Amino acid sequence: LSPRLADIIGADGTTVRVLRLFSAAIPFAVFIRMVNGSMQGFKLPVPRTVLQNVSLPVVRIIGIAVVVALGFDSASVAWAYLVSYLVTAFLGLWFLHSRTPIFNWSVQYTPVRRTLLTFSAPLVVTAAMSAVFSDIDIFLLGALAGAGPVGEYNAVYPLAQFLTMTVSAFGFLFVPVISELHADGDHDALRRLIRTITKWALLANLPLTLLLSLFPETIVSITFGPKYVAAAPVLPILAVGFFVHTAAALSGNTLTSIGKTRLIMYDNF
Repeated sequence: LSPRLADIIGADGTTVRVLRLFSAAIPFAVFIRMVNGSMQGFKLPVPRTVLQNVSLPVVRIIGIAVVVALGFDSASVAWAYLVSYLVTAFLGLWFLHSRTPIFNWSVQYTPVRRTLLTFSAPLVVTAAMSAVFSDIDIFLLGALAGAGPVGEYNAVYPLAQFLTMTVSAFGFLFVPVISELHADGDHDALRRLIRTITKWALLANLPLTLLLSLFPETIVSITFGPKYVAAAPVLPILAVGFFVHTAAALSGNTLTSIGKTRLIMYDNF
């Protein structure tokens, strides 16, 4: 379907090549996410860090550097993405084999197809909705204000997005621990854990929130240059929004851990 998609968006043959290469990377990307989920379930943060934060970006950067150094066209950069996902997928397969009992055929397992489908189906709907609405602010801004404000907004948005890193760091081991506490019926420990992690996440984000809110012009000027200072007033609003989000950021993980995925789907409506 790559040629037809290219015709729909009015692109040339180069785009067809890029679409084909990226589509070939999709199965490997899905497998990597499954491996990361398995590592999370077994409470193994190191393999996930190696896959997501070391192997994938490093192989991609090396591949892009090789493509540029050899003078290939821009479409060949897509090969770097495909190779990075391919290498990381095989590394993930090795982690599954060496760190988990998944390939131990002597281990007996109980089929949970119906339970897995009931648990996962609402999350699939939620993920689809998130894919549609995650960039709705950019679409609306582009439709109402034009391309210039979109560029300025996209420049400062990643700065405020740094505030999500703390919750992401806590969240990796949070889900399996909460699942164990819920399975054991230890709801008091569950509440204490949620409160403690939320408190420390808020405290960790407070200095950066104050910095982004009090000195937006200086930060934007140093980071992107004086021509983006016009977008500085947006930065405090985004920073405060992400800081408030920290207080409830673990709610989704908590509901997932205790099996309330349908409630997550309803909330996203």
